[in-house]
Amino acid sequence: MSRKKKGKQYERKRKRYKFTLSDEAHEFLQESVMNAPRFVESLIINAKTGLSRLFSRYREKKEAAGGI
Repeated sequence: MSRKKKGKQYERKRKRYKFTLSDEAHEFLQESVMNAPRFVESLIINAKTGLSRLFSRYREKKEAAGGI
């Protein structure tokens, strides 16, 4: 008796990552943060936002100086 194949499997909306942390970082996450993956994600998003602001300021200064 053969089994019928299931339809498409559920796909995660969030990607899975594995990385290592220092003992200090691990302890901080354990003691201070309720949801470590969301905390790390928010750090990355905030860094991305900050970097894009930094780059736009750099471009504005360069354009004002006639560099572009």
